[in-house]
Amino acid sequence: MDKGGDGIERKWAECNYCLDLLAVDPNRNGTTSINKHFNGCKLNPDNIPKQVDDKQQKLSFTKAPNGEGHVYTWKHDDTRIQLALLGLFTIGELPFKFIENEAFIEFVNALNGRVKLPSRHKISRDVVSFYLMERQKLYKHLSNPKTAIHLTTDT
Repeated sequence: MDKGGDGIERKWAECNYCLDLLAVDPNRNGTTSINKHFNGCKLNPDNIPKQVDDKQQKLSFTKAPNGEGHVYTWKHDDTRIQLALLGLFTIGELPFKFIENEAFIEFVNALNGRVKLPSRHKISRDVVSFYLMERQKLYKHLSNPKTAIHLTTDT
Protein backbone atom coordinates (compact mmCIF):
# COMPACT_ATOMS: atom_id res chain seq x y z
CA MET A 1 0.00 0.00 0.00
CA ASP A 2 1.18 3.49 -0.79
CA LYS A 3 -0.36 6.95 -0.49
CA GLY A 4 0.30 9.11 -3.48
CA GLY A 5 0.58 12.90 -3.56
CA ASP A 6 -3.21 13.14 -3.83
CA GLY A 7 -3.67 11.23 -0.53
CA ILE A 8 -5.29 8.21 -2.22
CA GLU A 9 -4.04 4.82 -1.05
CA ARG A 10 -2.91 2.53 -3.90
CA LYS A 11 -1.90 -1.16 -3.96
CA TRP A 12 1.36 -2.34 -5.54
CA ALA A 13 2.88 -5.74 -6.28
CA GLU A 14 6.52 -6.65 -6.77
CA CYS A 15 7.68 -8.94 -9.61
CA ASN A 16 9.41 -12.07 -8.26
CA TYR A 17 11.98 -11.99 -11.07
CA CYS A 18 12.95 -8.37 -11.81
CA LEU A 19 11.53 -6.72 -8.65
CA ASP A 20 9.59 -4.06 -10.60
CA LEU A 21 6.63 -2.47 -8.80
CA LEU A 22 3.28 -2.91 -10.54
CA ALA A 23 -0.02 -1.15 -9.85
CA VAL A 24 -2.64 -3.68 -8.75
CA ASP A 25 -5.45 -1.54 -7.38
CA PRO A 26 -8.64 -3.49 -8.16
CA ASN A 27 -10.65 -0.28 -8.66
CA ARG A 28 -8.19 1.34 -11.07
CA ASN A 29 -5.97 -1.29 -12.77
CA GLY A 30 -7.26 -4.78 -12.05
CA THR A 31 -4.74 -7.47 -12.93
CA THR A 32 -3.94 -6.19 -16.43
CA SER A 33 -0.58 -4.73 -15.45
CA ILE A 34 0.47 -7.98 -13.75
CA ASN A 35 -0.51 -10.11 -16.74
CA LYS A 36 1.25 -7.86 -19.23
CA HIS A 37 4.39 -7.71 -17.13
CA PHE A 38 4.47 -11.47 -16.43
CA ASN A 39 4.24 -12.28 -20.16
CA GLY A 40 6.95 -9.77 -21.05
CA CYS A 41 9.35 -9.90 -18.09
CA LYS A 42 12.83 -10.60 -19.46
CA LEU A 43 13.95 -12.35 -16.27
CA ASN A 44 10.96 -14.73 -16.17
CA PRO A 45 12.34 -18.19 -17.10
CA ASP A 46 9.06 -19.07 -18.88
CA ASN A 47 9.61 -16.21 -21.33
CA ILE A 48 12.94 -17.36 -22.79
CA PRO A 49 12.63 -16.82 -26.55
CA LYS A 50 12.14 -20.15 -28.29
CA GLN A 51 14.72 -19.57 -31.02
CA VAL A 52 17.45 -18.65 -28.51
CA ASP A 53 16.68 -21.44 -26.03
CA ASP A 54 16.44 -24.13 -28.72
CA LYS A 55 19.94 -23.30 -29.96
CA GLN A 56 21.48 -23.23 -26.50
CA GLN A 57 22.96 -26.55 -25.44
CA LYS A 58 23.61 -27.52 -21.86
CA LEU A 59 26.33 -29.73 -20.46
CA SER A 60 25.33 -32.94 -18.76
CA PHE A 61 27.37 -35.48 -16.85
CA THR A 62 26.77 -39.23 -16.64
CA LYS A 63 28.65 -41.80 -14.64
CA ALA A 64 29.09 -45.31 -16.03
CA PRO A 65 28.84 -48.38 -13.75
CA ASN A 66 32.62 -48.85 -14.02
CA GLY A 67 33.14 -45.40 -12.45
CA GLU A 68 34.08 -43.49 -15.59
CA GLY A 69 32.33 -40.19 -16.18
CA HIS A 70 31.29 -38.68 -19.48
CA VAL A 71 30.36 -35.10 -20.29
CA TYR A 72 28.05 -34.47 -23.23
CA THR A 73 25.83 -31.70 -24.54
CA TRP A 74 22.07 -31.77 -24.12
CA LYS A 75 19.27 -29.58 -25.41
CA HIS A 76 15.51 -29.68 -24.98
CA ASP A 77 13.91 -31.48 -27.92
CA ASP A 78 10.14 -32.02 -27.78
CA THR A 79 10.14 -34.58 -30.61
CA ARG A 80 12.81 -36.72 -28.95
CA ILE A 81 10.97 -36.55 -25.62
CA GLN A 82 7.69 -37.56 -27.31
CA LEU A 83 9.31 -40.58 -28.99
CA ALA A 84 11.00 -41.63 -25.74
CA LEU A 85 7.66 -41.38 -23.94
CA LEU A 86 5.97 -43.53 -26.60
CA GLY A 87 8.81 -46.05 -26.32
CA LEU A 88 8.37 -46.11 -22.54
CA PHE A 89 4.68 -46.93 -22.85
CA THR A 90 5.01 -49.48 -25.67
CA ILE A 91 8.19 -51.32 -24.70
CA GLY A 92 7.46 -51.10 -20.97
CA GLU A 93 3.84 -52.16 -21.60
CA LEU A 94 2.52 -49.47 -19.26
CA PRO A 95 -1.19 -48.61 -19.17
CA PHE A 96 -2.00 -45.23 -20.76
CA LYS A 97 -3.63 -44.08 -17.52
CA PHE A 98 -0.14 -44.15 -15.92
CA ILE A 99 0.60 -40.79 -17.55
CA GLU A 100 -1.93 -39.18 -15.19
CA ASN A 101 -0.27 -40.68 -12.10
CA GLU A 102 0.77 -37.88 -9.72
CA ALA A 103 4.10 -39.51 -8.88
CA PHE A 104 4.96 -39.89 -12.60
CA ILE A 105 4.05 -36.26 -13.29
CA GLU A 106 6.21 -35.12 -10.37
CA PHE A 107 9.09 -37.29 -11.61
CA VAL A 108 8.90 -35.83 -15.13
CA ASN A 109 8.73 -32.28 -13.79
CA ALA A 110 11.78 -32.94 -11.62
CA LEU A 111 13.72 -34.14 -14.66
CA ASN A 112 12.70 -31.31 -16.97
CA GLY A 113 10.09 -28.73 -16.00
CA ARG A 114 9.49 -27.72 -19.63
CA VAL A 115 8.01 -31.08 -20.63
CA LYS A 116 4.28 -30.92 -21.28
CA LEU A 117 2.82 -34.38 -20.82
CA PRO A 118 0.03 -35.37 -23.22
CA SER A 119 -3.26 -36.87 -22.08
CA ARG A 120 -3.78 -40.62 -22.03
CA HIS A 121 -6.07 -40.28 -25.06
CA LYS A 122 -3.38 -38.49 -27.08
CA ILE A 123 -0.80 -41.14 -26.10
CA SER A 124 -3.12 -43.92 -27.29
CA ARG A 125 -3.56 -42.16 -30.65
CA ASP A 126 0.17 -41.51 -30.97
CA VAL A 127 1.01 -45.17 -30.34
CA VAL A 128 -0.72 -46.09 -33.61
CA SER A 129 1.40 -43.63 -35.62
CA PHE A 130 4.49 -44.78 -33.66
CA TYR A 131 3.73 -48.38 -34.69
CA LEU A 132 3.29 -47.42 -38.35
CA MET A 133 6.55 -45.47 -38.30
CA GLU A 134 8.47 -48.37 -36.73
CA ARG A 135 6.90 -50.85 -39.16
CA GLN A 136 8.01 -48.67 -42.08
CA LYS A 137 11.57 -48.65 -40.70
CA LEU A 138 11.49 -52.46 -40.46
CA TYR A 139 10.22 -52.80 -44.05
CA LYS A 140 12.98 -50.48 -45.25
CA HIS A 141 15.62 -52.44 -43.34
CA LEU A 142 14.38 -55.82 -44.59
CA SER A 143 14.10 -54.65 -48.20
CA ASN A 144 17.82 -53.83 -48.25
CA PRO A 145 19.57 -56.57 -50.30
CA LYS A 146 22.47 -56.64 -47.82
CA THR A 147 20.15 -57.62 -44.98
CA ALA A 148 20.32 -61.30 -44.10
CA ILE A 149 17.88 -63.15 -41.88
CA HIS A 150 18.88 -66.43 -40.30
CA LEU A 151 16.19 -68.60 -38.77
CA THR A 152 16.90 -71.61 -36.63
CA THR A 153 14.68 -74.12 -34.96
CA ASP A 154 15.41 -76.32 -32.03
CA THR A 155 13.51 -79.59 -31.91
